[in-house]
This record gives sequence, structure tokens and C-alpha cells, in this order.
Amino acid sequence: MTHGGVVALRHRQGVRHRGCKMSGKRRRQAFVAVAAVGLALSASASAEEWKFRLGAGVGFAPDYEGSEDYQAVPLLTGKAEKNNYYAELIGTKLRGNVVPSDMWRAGPQLDYRFKRNNVDNDRVDDLRTVDEAWELGAFGGFTIKNSSDKRYSIGADLDVSKDVASGHSGWLIGLNAKYSMPLSDEFQFTFGAGGTWADNNYMDEYFSIDSDNAARSGLREFSADSGLKDIGGNLRLDWKFYGGWSASFLASIDRLLGDAEDSPIVDDEGSATQGFGGALIAYSW
Repeated sequence: MTHGGVVALRHRQGVRHRGCKMSGKRRRQAFVAVAAVGLALSASASAEEWKFRLGAGVGFAPDYEGSEDYQAVPLLTGKAEKNNYYAELIGTKLRGNVVPSDMWRAGPQLDYRFKRNNVDNDRVDDLRTVDEAWELGAFGGFTIKNSSDKRYSIGADLDVSKDVASGHSGWLIGLNAKYSMPLSDEFQFTFGAGGTWADNNYMDEYFSIDSDNAARSGLREFSADSGLKDIGGNLRLDWKFYGGWSASFLASIDRLLGDAEDSPIVDDEGSATQGFGGALIAYSW
């Protein structure tokens, strides 16, 4: 006898009431399932909402890489995020994450490097102008968050880029790690460390002194080769002080290495220790 026949027979034998009872149970189960799906979809819809941040401030940085003279520079920040996809501007660097993950990130990046001219040091200012660079590349990284308090995290990023304009036409590889922790409900503290490798084209453009530049400036001739260009550390303190408003305080110190440190524009005229400090205010919604 088919399954359908068994059901029909039971109904004819007076088991219809039990069948109705099971039907009610299934309806309750279905209601619970629909409610659960509804809650999940509601949470998903909430997670899919766009989040934005815009901010601006001022910083103080060397007026050229290797300089001992500092100048004020504008600080800009902005971010648009949805489901872990994001586009973010920090200073002169624009990044876009294309990996929808809480832990991993990767995507394209573009960094702008100002031209070297009109600097305070007369000898370095006499060198040929180094044009601005547009460094196009990619980055990848991860962040591991504490399961009980996600404000605690550790992470690292690797990025590779090449100048696609008329600046230095070289390659750069950067590696940076950071650790973040809360100081209170309002304050978040982050510190990091990293370094940068540069190829021959980059090093030659910014740190070599050929015969023409030596004649222009009076600096000794020097040939810079590829290698580890710098290492350093950085600190950041974020303060959420009112609603969506926050303030960030930034500081970093880098040490030029190898031929970058030995170049006449650094060793004779500047400093191998490069500092930075700044503050900005942002609004998030």
C-alpha cells in the first residue's frame, strides 16, 4: 500500500483528530521558523546599511624625505563601508577593500607623493625638481579581534605599489603591523611598527646625487641602490567625545636606513630620524 493510502486509511479509521493536532504543531514550527528568518533578514538588512566617516585636521611633517625642517600639512580622512567592503582615504592614500570578511582584507590602493621643490634647505632646493608621484598598487592584510571584546585586535598589512606618473617610476613594498586596545569607553589606543623596501629607481630619484645635481648644489656625488629604506613606529589615540564626533591624535617616528641614510641630502643636510605629528576631527554616521 502506498504512503498516500496509509494516510487515507488512518483518516477513515478515525485518526483525523490526531492528524489535525500534528498540523497545528507544524504550523507553530513554521511560525517559529519564519520569525527566525525574519529576525535574521532584519539583522542582515541592518548590517547592509552604509556607514560613512569624514574628517580633517592638520599635521607636521618633514618638508622632504630626509629633511630636518618641518612644515604644516593638511590631514584628510574619509570612509564609506558596507558589509566589510569599503573605500578609505587616510592622508594621501586611498584604499578599497574587496574582500567581504571580518578578518581578511585586500584590494587596490593609490597614494599621492608630493613633488620635491621649494624646500627650506638651500642646497637641496638647488637640486632638480622631483615631480609628484602617483603610486598605484595593491594591499592585503588581516585583523584578529578578541572574541569577548572586539575593541582588542592585532593585525598586519602588506602593500606593493609602483609610480605610474613621472615622479620616481619605482616600486615600493611596505609591511606594517598594529595592536589596538581600549583605554576606556571613549578612548581607543593603537600602536604599530613597520618598514619600507624601495627599488633602484626610487632610491636613485630621491637620494642619489649625479654630476649635474652636484654642480647645482655643491653636494658630493652619491649613488643610492635598492634596499630597506626605513623602519619605524606609530601611535594613535581615538577619542569619541560626542555622538558621532571623534578626535584622533597621531604620532610616528621613522628611521631612514642604508643608502637613504647615507645620502648627502640626509647625512650632510638633513636627518635620518623622521617624525610626524597631527590631530584631526571626524564625524561618523
